[in-house]
Formats: sequence, C-alpha cells, structure tokens
Amino acid sequence: MIKALIFDLDGVLVNTKIIHFDALNAALKKYENYEISFAKEVMQYNVENGNLKLWGFTKITERSDNASDMPTHFTWRVPEEEGSFDWNSEKLIEKFGNKFVYEKMWKLTSESRTVPGTVKLEILKILD
Repeated sequence: MIKALIFDLDGVLVNTKIIHFDALNAALKKYENYEISFAKEVMQYNVENGNLKLWGFTKITERSDNASDMPTHFTWRVPEEEGSFDWNSEKLIEKFGNKFVYEKMWKLTSESRTVPGTVKLEILKILD
C-alpha cells in the first residue's frame, strides 16, 4: 500500500515545468481498485514508451473544516516534452487482451468516478 507519493521537481529526478492535474470524485466503493488496476497500466505504458515522466494517484485524507468534500482524489501526470500521450495503441489494447476488454475496462473505470475538473499547471518557481 502506498502511504505517500514524493516527487522531486528540482531537476534531479525530473526536469519539467508542466504538470497535468485531474480532480476526481469516487462514484463507487471500488473506484481506487479500477484506477490502480487499469488507469495505472495505461499510464505505465506511456511512461515506458517515453510519453510520460511520472504519474501519480492520490487520495485526500484530511480537509480543513471549511473545505468542500469534493473532490476525493487527484491524479497528476508529468509529460515528456516531445511525448505524445497514447490512449489507444494496438500494443496497449493487446496488454489487456483485446479491444472489447480494453473498452469495457475504460467504461468501468469511467463509471467508477466523475471528473469535475482538469487543469494544466506550469511551475513558475521551485525553491532550492
């Protein structure tokens, strides 16, 4: 079980200025299982093929009293500068058996959550 995700943006592990950030709301109890078993595999494929540097999946575990109770989770991904994110390559589909299974997995994953917002962040300053 992952207790914490740490990412280092000072150029030692990753040299980037862009992060894609998605807010997610769990719609089903098994949401985290879908995200970890399916979406993680899609992201891992893109890391291995040079399209992503990093991908993270996080859960909000504590909020201030005046904070909204949504979203419940966030994902973030750090793209390679020249990478082209791949959602539907034949090799990726084959990883799950066939196109029917792949499309069903996307459907189940999509139904397990809602996505109230997606943003693209640019890092302006990293403190040394």
